[in-house]
Amino acid sequence: MTIKEKNMVTEFIFPSDESPSSGSVRAKINSVEFVADGFNFAYDYHVPMKRMYLTLAAAQQTQDSQGENVLSIIEVVFNANIQDGRNDIVNGHVHATFFTLEKVNNKSRLRIFNADEGSFDITFDREKNIYKGKFHFQSKDAVHPGVLISDGEFDITGRDSFTI
Repeated sequence: MTIKEKNMVTEFIFPSDESPSSGSVRAKINSVEFVADGFNFAYDYHVPMKRMYLTLAAAQQTQDSQGENVLSIIEVVFNANIQDGRNDIVNGHVHATFFTLEKVNNKSRLRIFNADEGSFDITFDREKNIYKGKFHFQSKDAVHPGVLISDGEFDITGRDSFTI
């Protein structure tokens, strides 16, 4: 990817031969299997940060003990120019979160667990559109129970259209 900045205009030049992404995303969430029912992997421009990212959002729908649907999502945001190898969350080249969306007492409850620590070991072949990685991360919280994402891995071919 090439980035050109001139005054208030920033131009990003990246491969445009995206195709719908396919592959798999899996992990353990507090030791419970997470296998994505679907995912999206695309370039994404973040306006407040004025930066381009590669974003992976993977979702799994399950049911709670009352039979209500619970949507669990792992979202990972990689700096667009992230390098292959190990990338620690504390270094800021990758950001991750886990969240759940469910109905509770006829209201929607969204619980967000931002990663405090963890790492991603990645191999991105941008020319062939092959993206692989292994990861783990956790969110610690002094008040609520945190979440531990372990044994995570993704193996993706292709890239979805630009996300807005």
